[in-house]
Amino acid sequence: MICTKCNELIKPVVAIDIDGTLGNYHAHFLNFAEDYIGHPIVDPYLGERPFKEWFLEVTEQREHVWHDIKLAYRQGGQKRSMPVYRGAADLCDGILAAGAELWITTTRPYIRHDNVDPDTREWLRRNAITFDYLIYDGAKYQKLADLVDRERVVVVMDDLVEELENADRALGREKAILRKTKWNARTTWDWEFSDLYQAQQEIVKRIVDWKRNHAGHPEGQ
Repeated sequence: MICTKCNELIKPVVAIDIDGTLGNYHAHFLNFAEDYIGHPIVDPYLGERPFKEWFLEVTEQREHVWHDIKLAYRQGGQKRSMPVYRGAADLCDGILAAGAELWITTTRPYIRHDNVDPDTREWLRRNAITFDYLIYDGAKYQKLADLVDRERVVVVMDDLVEELENADRALGREKAILRKTKWNARTTWDWEFSDLYQAQQEIVKRIVDWKRNHAGHPEGQ
């Protein structure tokens, strides 16, 4: 599909979350938190409620301690060493090779006087995650909807059901895919994948279908 105004190729859009979707954020953060509070956290987190709420209950910590840990984790550059999930780089390469525009999304705070942006970009570089655009926003899928035509968005993948619900509201239904891991084992979604290679196959299929449906149709016709 070609834009009638700029004569540029219009591509379908895929949006992929970072923490918990491409990288094993929960294990990495909890290891750091255990060192911070000085004792192990025994009860497993399975996604049945918000991470912060679960953490405060099982550790019996006050909310200000949670914020202290989060700040220390972020300002200590821990995001750079978060383990990447197997298949993350191949997933992103496959999306780009299929002819889609790839937006990496995160709720990490960007408007801060610290190293969130360089740490995020360094993590992506270290783990060979190629992409077109990067969104930092607490309402990241609404931000995406503000930036691109929602009809272009074919897939949103995230590990949090509440974020997929946000994507449904902002971008339309039937586009969201749940990235299933041990950390959200008690959540469900219509489309969910624990294997990123299987997710890649489904996403590429949706890209191909979008391109077939829009072949030869200039924007606005």
